[in-house]
Amino acid sequence: MGAFIEHGPSNDTSRQVADETLRKLGRLRAASDFELCQWFLCGFRLKVQDVYGFASFREYTERWFGCTGRATEERVRVAERLEELPKLSAAFAAGELVFSAVRELTRVADGETENEWLEVAEGKTASQIERMTSGKKPGDRPSDPTRPGLERKRVTLNLSPSAYALLRQARDVLRKESGGTHLDDDAFIELLASSALSGGGDADETRSRHQIALTVCECCKAATQDAIGEQVPVGPEVVEIAECDAQIIGRVDISAGYERASQVIPPAVRRAVVRRHGGVCAVPGCKHTSCDVHHCDPKSEGGSHDPERLVLLCSTHHAIAPALDQILAPPISQELKSVLHHCYDADTKPFIKARATLNAPISAVRCPFCGISEASTLDHYLPKEIHPFYSVYSKNLVPCCPQCNSHKSTKIVDEQVGVRRFLHPYYDPIPAEGFLKVSVDFAADYFNVVYEVIQPVGLPVNVFHHLRSHFVELDLSDRYRSNALHRLSEDRWGFRRFFAKDNTGLLLVQQLEGLADDLAVEHGPNDWLSVLYRELSESQIFSTGGFEALFSIQ
Repeated sequence: MGAFIEHGPSNDTSRQVADETLRKLGRLRAASDFELCQWFLCGFRLKVQDVYGFASFREYTERWFGCTGRATEERVRVAERLEELPKLSAAFAAGELVFSAVRELTRVADGETENEWLEVAEGKTASQIERMTSGKKPGDRPSDPTRPGLERKRVTLNLSPSAYALLRQARDVLRKESGGTHLDDDAFIELLASSALSGGGDADETRSRHQIALTVCECCKAATQDAIGEQVPVGPEVVEIAECDAQIIGRVDISAGYERASQVIPPAVRRAVVRRHGGVCAVPGCKHTSCDVHHCDPKSEGGSHDPERLVLLCSTHHAIAPALDQILAPPISQELKSVLHHCYDADTKPFIKARATLNAPISAVRCPFCGISEASTLDHYLPKEIHPFYSVYSKNLVPCCPQCNSHKSTKIVDEQVGVRRFLHPYYDPIPAEGFLKVSVDFAADYFNVVYEVIQPVGLPVNVFHHLRSHFVELDLSDRYRSNALHRLSEDRWGFRRFFAKDNTGLLLVQQLEGLADDLAVEHGPNDWLSVLYRELSESQIFSTGGFEALFSIQ
């Protein structure tokens, strides 16, 4: 084999030899990929990038392996998942599965379903396995039905720097028009396409923004959409949204003939809804003007075209309306409002159980809004006084400490900057960039800390405004300061003991760095206590005796 590799194939090499050699190399490559994933995980955990002064492990692997950041993250993720999947790991190490197949299987397999996924993957190509896992979530079995909302299609674009800059700029503009709402890839493309297909304006307020033809099964409501010659499957939940505001061509049945096209929502009704909302999305803070008409009562449940039960929603909020219901609550009577409020306030056994379930996903030790106090209450993210329909809606109820609950009150949108005042712990992703900064000022008889939110390079302006609004509205600067001083006052004796062990401050620095790292792993890089310990670990004055100033704190 070594000689063959050294000299390469010759003209008289048989097909059998070529086949055997290629398959052997394939197994060797798979086994090598397994080993590479293991070492990537090891290097990531050991922070080997510090040896040469790289800023991150991603930069390290790009330099030595030519890997993109995404490829590095995927190999680390796969290696972490394989620690919980011993049989899949063994198959990968033996060269029985290639990396691309293992990558997809680790997205869905767990301890209970690992064997089933290995059985169905046997003899399949990587692309076949990718199709099998598409539309599945972790823990699903191969036999479970596909979830249309989870099916993804990968698109690769090779852009020039100028085109890429324009794309980033367009994303920021559309995100701002949506009231600062985070735009995932789907939402961004939908808004971008909607703008292009509608001609950039609302020429006719009685019609939908653009025409998309769906062929819908009357029985199961599954549909297909023609996408430049390819029939793309569309799930029933998408059809229901589309049917809110569309033209119905009728039965595509040659024997019965074609029916005349008809508008689902009469033009006069659509015109009234558009004018009632001023042509702007009804979600508080959203200023997008390219909108659909949404049925508050689903048509599948008998909803009508009553103008009072219709609202104007942009494509982003229209897509999430069934799940999140972030729309203006329709007018209801005072009697019904009182009943809904009572459902929340009454200490019934079902709601006591629901309250415990809602608190379970988030640690009760730390409020998800501030990260300081115990989350002992439930906050209505959309205030029940303004949106009584969501008084007992689980996704509108968030564990919260009493202090944050009081600060939030009934505030929703900051009209000056056009963003929501507060982050939603369930739906708003926290940027990985370091935006929370702390400054430490101390002398022999004085010690103080100051927290502030800064805008890192590359962080969009609207995201920064959203973070800063959350920080200011909840008075986190002063609350972090007071809690930081209290925590350091409790730690000061420990700092003194660590310093006394070597009198160089090295052990104290290591202790501070360890505390900062542990808190960052658990709560993220912008945890208020993590950034504090990090700042102190980088202060030579503090680690070599400056901590004695903490004893001046009363």
